[in-house]
Amino acid sequence: MQLRILATILFLFGLSEAQARTILIKDIASTPVGEHPEYYIDSAGTATVDQVMSMALPEHPKSNPSFGWSDNVVWLKSTFEKADNQAYILEIGYPLLDDVTVYIFHNGQPLKTVRAGDSVVSSPEIVDHIDPAFRFPEEPGVYTMLLRIKSSSSIQAPLKLYTPISFSQKEGEEVLVTGIYAGILGIMALYNLFIFFASRSRAYLYYASFVLTFLLLQLSLSGHSYFYFWPSYPHLSDYMICQGGLLATIMMLYFAKDFLGFTKKGKVRQRLGTVLQYSLIAMLAVSFFLQYVVAIKMMAVGVLLSVLVVLGVAILQTIEGQREARFYVGAWALFITGCVIYLLKQLGILPVSFITAYAFKIGSVIEVSLLSLALADRLNVMRFQLRKANTELQDLNENLEQRVVEKTRDIRSILDNLPQAIFQVKSKGGKAVIDEEYSLFLCQFLGKEHLEGQDPLQAIFASTNLSSNDMAMIDSVLTTSIGEELFQFEMNESNLPREFMYQDKLLEVDWHPVVDQSGIILKILIAMKDVTEIRKLQLEAMQKAKEYRRLGEVSQHESQKMRDLLKVTQELLTSAEKNIKADSNGLALAFRNLHTIKGLSRNFNFTDLTVETHDLEKKIKNAQSGSLSADVISELKAGIKGLWVIFEDYRRINDEVLGRNRVSDKLLINRHELQAIHQKITTARTSNEIKEIQSDILFLFEVKLSQAIQDEVQMLQSVCDTLKKPVPNVLFFNDEYAIPNDLKMPLRKVFVHLFRNSIDHGIEHPDERQAAGKARKGTISVRIEEAESDLCIIYMDDGRGLALDKIKKKAIEQKFITPDEVLDPLQMANLIFMPNLSTVNEVTDISGRGVGMDAVRGFVEEAGGRIEIHLNGTSVNGFVPFEIKIHMPYMNDLQNGPVASAVGA
Repeated sequence: MQLRILATILFLFGLSEAQARTILIKDIASTPVGEHPEYYIDSAGTATVDQVMSMALPEHPKSNPSFGWSDNVVWLKSTFEKADNQAYILEIGYPLLDDVTVYIFHNGQPLKTVRAGDSVVSSPEIVDHIDPAFRFPEEPGVYTMLLRIKSSSSIQAPLKLYTPISFSQKEGEEVLVTGIYAGILGIMALYNLFIFFASRSRAYLYYASFVLTFLLLQLSLSGHSYFYFWPSYPHLSDYMICQGGLLATIMMLYFAKDFLGFTKKGKVRQRLGTVLQYSLIAMLAVSFFLQYVVAIKMMAVGVLLSVLVVLGVAILQTIEGQREARFYVGAWALFITGCVIYLLKQLGILPVSFITAYAFKIGSVIEVSLLSLALADRLNVMRFQLRKANTELQDLNENLEQRVVEKTRDIRSILDNLPQAIFQVKSKGGKAVIDEEYSLFLCQFLGKEHLEGQDPLQAIFASTNLSSNDMAMIDSVLTTSIGEELFQFEMNESNLPREFMYQDKLLEVDWHPVVDQSGIILKILIAMKDVTEIRKLQLEAMQKAKEYRRLGEVSQHESQKMRDLLKVTQELLTSAEKNIKADSNGLALAFRNLHTIKGLSRNFNFTDLTVETHDLEKKIKNAQSGSLSADVISELKAGIKGLWVIFEDYRRINDEVLGRNRVSDKLLINRHELQAIHQKITTARTSNEIKEIQSDILFLFEVKLSQAIQDEVQMLQSVCDTLKKPVPNVLFFNDEYAIPNDLKMPLRKVFVHLFRNSIDHGIEHPDERQAAGKARKGTISVRIEEAESDLCIIYMDDGRGLALDKIKKKAIEQKFITPDEVLDPLQMANLIFMPNLSTVNEVTDISGRGVGMDAVRGFVEEAGGRIEIHLNGTSVNGFVPFEIKIHMPYMNDLQNGPVASAVGA
């Protein structure tokens, strides 16, 4: 059927009859007189008859040429001799011309002018015929015919003279053939339309729509639709040719997709068909707004592509063995044969006969018939499958009763042997009762028999630990759901209990509605499973997994580091527990201690301790902003106890599981170092030599600052990973002083917060640093100086500095100062030590709670030291560089005064 459209396109582009050129007319029934005409293209449309007659016009090389779709006026000139005085009828053998004027010259003199066409009012000289035709003069002589043609369709004008008898015979033959052709196609369309209404298969509807649309297209091309149906609306034929061609192709494509089963042959063919389908629909919509010449060419391209694609798919599926595709390609082969015969006749290779003249129509009729037979074959296959299904259904019905008995026996066997408590609840008299089908295990589990008809709440659920509210909910859901639609149960399903205790057993219960075909709930199936042992095993497995995880977290750290961490964490927990009371200052101190514990545990990757501490931090923060009732304080104390449990488990793993409790405070001294000290003692004579010995002994017991806080330096990695920043360089200057044991833990607490504040607030992201002309990686420097009895530690980073205005604004918001209070830059900088003051907008588990510098000052002062800020310059973009000075008492365990010299001095 696609080639049928293709042949139409070829015809539209100008394939016309090729007849022998004739210059003498004498007693011949029909004679072509317009072959190889002289022609002139009048692009302006202003040429006159005299101008054209006086021109030396070229002869067209083709017989009866076509000039395609053109907006130009075309002039055709033909000269022939008439040797008799017989009456003839002149026919212009193309019905779609809009306006054609025929100027007839006899022996060089103007004789008459006749005008015809779709857009021209008919005159008495025009013969009532599909093609433009009129009576030709009877006088013999030399005739010259000049045709002026203006048309929106393809321009061509094959001329032929007929005797009245031959013209009448030709007209009757055309009417008969066209009537038979239209009748066959119409019957096929109605036949498939009736099958569609009977079978509801859309392939028949698509095919009937295509046949009817294509029939109208063919009648429009031959002029019959205009002549018989709408003689007063000539432009309707143009729509039927252009838009009708697209519509016929769309119907063809819908039919081919359904008939050949594109959707069942893979996504590629399905998508290809869909793309073609929507492309043709878009072309159809756009064609109404385009010029006719452009629209008809667009139609030709769209139809040609669709023909090629569907033909290729049909051949491919024929090779794959599809039954329908074989019918499809076979029908095509016959239609192609008819097209070839018709084209060979048009080219003059085959003689003119009834077969060759109407081969195109014969081929299309045969194709329509074969495809209708193919659709009938599909219907027969469907009927065979239906009969087969009916036979199987009959057999099934005959054996249904026996199968029901067998299935019932199987279900009863399952219920008697299944180790689960299963039963169904149905409605009886508006109440929920136990159905007669229930598992034997249910009776054994409950120690009861004959449960059918009993109230499930009393027979089963009353002996559980379910509350009265739970029991009421079960009763409500069961009684309101049975007999109703499924959504009634689904709305309340979440309110049903999923677990409960029966005596010393933990039962897991599932609720399943049993519905009929219309979705009405008939019963509720309830399955109860004893999961006591399973849950016990799950808890044990969870405990084991937690044990192994915590073991891994502890074992990756050295024993001495773990002992130090456990010691400082214990001190902080003890202090936090003591300060949990209805006192804002005490809560602030507890919060500071917990924040430090969280930082330490995060650095050591102690997951459980970090998470629980963070959660308790949030609770304290909420308590500080609300009322400190007894219940709140009790909840916070319970949280502290929970932290103690986790802490003790970490300590148990370290001390008992890993056996690290055997490590004592004894110092392992290198024998050579001890021998060297002994040698100095035996030879010491002056006070300076004695001081030197004291310094050497102190070095055995104490470490440098970089060694004391090396864990905090190493743990910078985890903080930087969280904040997606590179680990900064940490530089120590003048690190030659031994740190007494009593200062090691306070300094570790201090540097936990200093490092975190530098990474989070001070040191910028690499891109920001690079834009400011800094190295992408930041730097933290720690310099040590000795001043009188103090050890001064100077800490600074190369970050952005302090946002003094922002600090002051936050202090005013938190009412640490009044808005009218005047502060110098150093006073504003010292506001960072105020409790709970933070300049960040977002609170995270890293920072943002205003604890860092407040905690630093607290730990320094607890160790007997003091802390101060020094500003190092002016504001740049709102930030001022600064350094922190920490003064710590520099005492040692062996003497009651300051250390006089540096280690190794």
